[in-house]
Amino acid sequence: MKKNLFLIILVFTLSCSLRRESDLDKKNVLPDMIQENYNHRIYKNGKLNLDATLKRALFFDKDGKIEVDGITAEIFNSSGETTTKIQADKGTVNKNDKNVVFNQNVKVESFEQKIKLFTDKLTLDYQNDKLIADENVLIEKEDGSFLKSDYFESEIRAMETKFNNLELQYFYNDENEKKEDDDEVND
Repeated sequence: MKKNLFLIILVFTLSCSLRRESDLDKKNVLPDMIQENYNHRIYKNGKLNLDATLKRALFFDKDGKIEVDGITAEIFNSSGETTTKIQADKGTVNKNDKNVVFNQNVKVESFEQKIKLFTDKLTLDYQNDKLIADENVLIEKEDGSFLKSDYFESEIRAMETKFNNLELQYFYNDENEKKEDDDEVND
């Protein structure tokens, strides 16, 4: 009887201590605040650099992160003009690392370069003005040209881009060919 009672007390004590540990773990993963339809703005040198609309934002203050469901962000140049629009199903704003990570169905539209970029993960390092995708990337131009790569890094200000394992299909108009076509029409 004493053995059984001891075993029951031991099992109960262990289960309570395990339950307390798991309750503590749950507290560590719960957000400090949840906000629907939140606008997050990042300023650089006193000017608006990024304006993001977040459908749902989970704030983790201790980690300096905001976990996001549904994000649309606009990037501005020093003149205040929208240069790029980024959309994704999920994302993370990391205040400590000064970056925004866009995840799942990422679509980027660059108005200056007139391109669209598609990937599953893209990091905007706004402190260093870089866009980085270390997963498959597809870039489409208006004329149907495209680039495929498994790595992409773009320095936004310098307009320099690096690729790994690049596949390219490029279309262009030959001015001589166009002139000959015009001459045939006029004849």
